[in-house]
Formats: sequence, structure tokens, C-alpha cells
Amino acid sequence: MEPDKKQILNRLATIEGHLRAIQRMIEQDRCCRDILSQTYAIERALKAFEVALVDHHLVSRLPTARAEERSSESCASFSNSRHSTRPIRLAQRGELRSTH
Repeated sequence: MEPDKKQILNRLATIEGHLRAIQRMIEQDRCCRDILSQTYAIERALKAFEVALVDHHLVSRLPTARAEERSSESCASFSNSRHSTRPIRLAQRGELRSTH
């Protein structure tokens, strides 16, 4: 398993653990302050999860996506340049007819 993927899964397991702790605390009629400290821990863990997920995406997916985008841009640019010069070439050869 990739290190980044393992880190992401570990963060989810941490969040799951905090949620289970809250369930137990409610079942045990624990005080609101203790439960809220667990919800705060979940918020922090969720933010860390989001950061790890975005980092993983940027490292593993973005370079490939950017390369594909550049390839598409290059093809579109080539296609547009071929079509945009055609009237000029036809006019130079005297083959361009006016539509007026």
C-alpha cells in the first residue's frame, strides 16, 4: 500500500475512533464538555484528513492531468492554426471565392 494512502486510511480510522468514543460517552451519560472535546478532536482529525487527501491528489494525480491538458491544448492549437491559415492559402492560390 502506498504511504500516502496508508496515512489517509489511518486518519479515517482516527476519526472513526473518536465517533465511537462519542457514542460510548452518550450511552454513559458523560458531561457535555467531555463530548464536545471529542467533537473538537474530530474536527481537527477531519481537517488533517482533508489536507492529506489533497496532498495525495496533488502529488499523484495532478501531474498526469496537467500533461493530458497540455496535450489537448497542443492538439487544439495545432488544429486551430491549420484551419485559420486555410483561407490565406486559398487566397494566395486564387481559389478563395467571395460569398458576397
